[in-house]
Amino acid sequence: MTRTETKSTVLLKHHLKALKLPTMLAECEKIAQRCAADNSDHLAFLLQLSELELIERERKPAERRLKAARFPAAKLLDEFDFSARLACSPFSDPRGMRVSEALRGKERLDDEQMTEAAQS
Repeated sequence: MTRTETKSTVLLKHHLKALKLPTMLAECEKIAQRCAADNSDHLAFLLQLSELELIERERKPAERRLKAARFPAAKLLDEFDFSARLACSPFSDPRGMRVSEALRGKERLDDEQMTEAAQS
């Protein structure tokens, strides 16, 4: 045991590990020092620890699901190029008019043309 590790901190770390609370285990000393400096009570200390554990438990499964989905790369909406247009869009009819424009009344397409446009 080092000077900073007392019997109670060693036991606390053991219990947190046994309870599978890894974030609390990693952050308990830092938060204890911060609460001591702020003159916070034990409930504030426990609240901060439990908040960190909860945040991590919500973040990790989402991160795992994204990794399991094997998306090519994480991109932000700011990075998306809205000006780029695909040459062959499934939403275009053979004459180049977008189906959404046709549906707005710029041009009427009958059911057969709509099916052809969706398939091409």
